[in-house]
Amino acid sequence: MRVASKRFEMSQQSIQDSVSNMATGKVMNQAESFDLLKSPDVQSPFEFAAWLREENPVYWNDQYQVWMLSRYRDVKDALLSPRKFSSRWTEPFERRRDRLPSEAHADFDDGVKFFYGHFHASDPPAHTGQRQATMKAFMPLVTGVVRASLERRVSGLLDNVERAGTCDFIKEFAYPLPAGVIFDLLGIPEEYHQVISEVSESYADFPNAVYAADCKALAVIADRTRRAKSSLMQLIQLRRQETQNDLISALVRTENGMELLPDEDIVHLSCFLLIAGHETTVSLLGGAMRYLLQDRSQWERLLAEPDLLPGAVEELLRFVSPLLWVGRVVAEDHELHGKLLRKGSGVLLGIGAANHDPLEFTSPEVLDVSRKNVLSIAFGYGIHTCLGAALTRMEAQVALSQLLQRIPNAQICTDQFEYHPSFFLRNLKSLRISVG
Repeated sequence: MRVASKRFEMSQQSIQDSVSNMATGKVMNQAESFDLLKSPDVQSPFEFAAWLREENPVYWNDQYQVWMLSRYRDVKDALLSPRKFSSRWTEPFERRRDRLPSEAHADFDDGVKFFYGHFHASDPPAHTGQRQATMKAFMPLVTGVVRASLERRVSGLLDNVERAGTCDFIKEFAYPLPAGVIFDLLGIPEEYHQVISEVSESYADFPNAVYAADCKALAVIADRTRRAKSSLMQLIQLRRQETQNDLISALVRTENGMELLPDEDIVHLSCFLLIAGHETTVSLLGGAMRYLLQDRSQWERLLAEPDLLPGAVEELLRFVSPLLWVGRVVAEDHELHGKLLRKGSGVLLGIGAANHDPLEFTSPEVLDVSRKNVLSIAFGYGIHTCLGAALTRMEAQVALSQLLQRIPNAQICTDQFEYHPSFFLRNLKSLRISVG
């Protein structure tokens, strides 16, 4: 117990030392050569974030031809300003198509359309109607079908953990839980799970493959998107013939007074919900267990005061920041902190950097489950606030509540924490724990 706490203190001290080293230029030198796609840089994103906030809050990344904003106020203002920062952020990304060999263009086009063809990558008025239609169908299911599915799945996964006595928490709990819940929400039968899961796993790989001009990877991803689209189109037709109590059925019904979405839009939306709701929840649950068990006092505090749990989830969303960056495109020329942002330029908004901004949060590098009024932007902000925010909060609260009750003596069995090589998602590869 003391060893885990000591490791946590050391990790916190290393972050604070990195911030202090900015005065000597050490972190600046590292940050100037920071590569979004390469390890070990993706393993320690908050050091780079600290340098950006302090030294270069409107940073032009020449390597990837994109602006990077890192201060809480700037990121939040950008999220609230669709006229200045459009959500059609794939436009600058699509310019990289011409850097690919011609034989990879069709694979690139399929990937962009499949992964970014949903309303979250659009602006009003197109965004407004689709979001309203989806929310009208989505929210009643979250409080009904999904709640029952969540509690059943959490209980079943914990049964397995208790029987085994030890597990890889990511592989055996954090990963299967949100995927299963969203499959239940959408009404996707088990025979479709494999093909849909494969394309979900490719989401984080797609931008990496494009930036690296990896044509072989793009071909694999395109094949997965085509098979997933075919499967979902079949399922949509089945739901038209016989509706059930699920989201796809609700979206294909014409008598519910909602705007009817084209089949292709339902395909893109379904995969977006799975991808966005799955990967970020895996990140949140994995990060929560890592940090709560490293700093044992936080875990013990929740055991002693379970009423803190809803607020603790908000603090974990801030501290873990499952989504590190979100894309936008400059919609009109304007200045920010003396820098001229030209129309059409790509922008990365630092959600993780903003959530660790000391101008907004006292001691941001300290996890405090009793922190009050945590106004993080983990789910974005404004008209593009994450559609699944309520679902993710529910999943985290139910999962952590049962984990605390059923395995209160859980321990981390490793001091090595490796993250997947994705610059915008922060997902642990594994987290070995014991029941204790």
